[in-house]
Amino acid sequence: MNAIDGSSVWTQSITLALAAVDNVDVRLLLSHAITTERMLGPLLHHPNIEVIDPVATGLTTGDQLGLDQAARILARTRFPRPEAVVVRGVGAARRLAQERRLKGRLWPYLTDIPQRVDDIDDEARASVAEIMSASPVLMCQTDELASFLERHFPSVEGKTWLFPPVIPGDISPVILPPPTPDDLRLCYAGKFARQWNTYEMCDLPAQLADRGINARLTMAGDKVNQDRAHPDFVVDMIQKLETSSGVSWVRGVSRECSIELMASAHIGLSWRSTELDDSLELSTKLLEYCAAGSPPVLNRTPMHERIFGVDYPLFVDPDSDVVDLLDSTARDPAIYEQAVDEVSGLPDEYTLARASDRLSGLVDLVLSDGRSRRHRARRR
Repeated sequence: MNAIDGSSVWTQSITLALAAVDNVDVRLLLSHAITTERMLGPLLHHPNIEVIDPVATGLTTGDQLGLDQAARILARTRFPRPEAVVVRGVGAARRLAQERRLKGRLWPYLTDIPQRVDDIDDEARASVAEIMSASPVLMCQTDELASFLERHFPSVEGKTWLFPPVIPGDISPVILPPPTPDDLRLCYAGKFARQWNTYEMCDLPAQLADRGINARLTMAGDKVNQDRAHPDFVVDMIQKLETSSGVSWVRGVSRECSIELMASAHIGLSWRSTELDDSLELSTKLLEYCAAGSPPVLNRTPMHERIFGVDYPLFVDPDSDVVDLLDSTARDPAIYEQAVDEVSGLPDEYTLARASDRLSGLVDLVLSDGRSRRHRARRR
């Protein structure tokens, strides 16, 4: 939670959403000592949330809490046994599923799971089966992912529960005058990773300058992902951020500040490698751009077409050039105006209030069913 990326944003969101459900108290067990409150600030002073720093509370003598330690803490010691344990990631969920006292109490959310049939092997099937043996529900980010998992993993069938990305409900969109060749403001916020095209994004202002367009790009974030296939990526990415013409790197900022930066731009960048076009996940940042009033440039995929509509004007097709698209947008105000119009209202389904409503239904269904089963067991 000291870094700003998709997982920390998700953790902040689901913690706040659960805490807003009637009669729910949340303990957030951290893996690392708190060194910044950029992501934890909204949680630390919430009346229904207890944030547990493993170093400050003596749960670990090292600099971070290991997965085995966390499993033992959740299952056996220190705290009352929770009625539900929300866990993200296959490795963590599978380890917790091995704890007898947590059986039937896991609410996993899996992103690092095969999303193509060709990638499903016996190990993936075994992992999911073991996780689902301890889980009454599997939270899924999109309908597409839920359908895929139910279709290809028998242990998941009938257990999926939709939990889409969550954005703050108090974001007020700032609609700027359309960009011009003299003023095109771009923004990217999130992690820096090879497949996210963040290296290539840094070249956009210079490429547009060659066409007579004055473009400025603000890059927000401080997490640079390593890439096994490109061992120099971290060093090269940082150098690119620090030296590229027209690029302003503001490093790590709070989620609130990140959204303010988005609102000051004409366009948000969510253009990624085509390697990710078959992903069944939906970017939270994509929705934050929309909520801030900065329509995003993004890859055309079936899921994006479902959400944005097939005629959304800022799609990057596999055979098109993002520089051409930005050039056209800076010269034709109708493109920007259409994009702004089409994203208006789109984020309403992804607010914290809507997330709490969804989780309220999950809490009622899963916990009432669990109590009923325990009651029947006691009677037998």
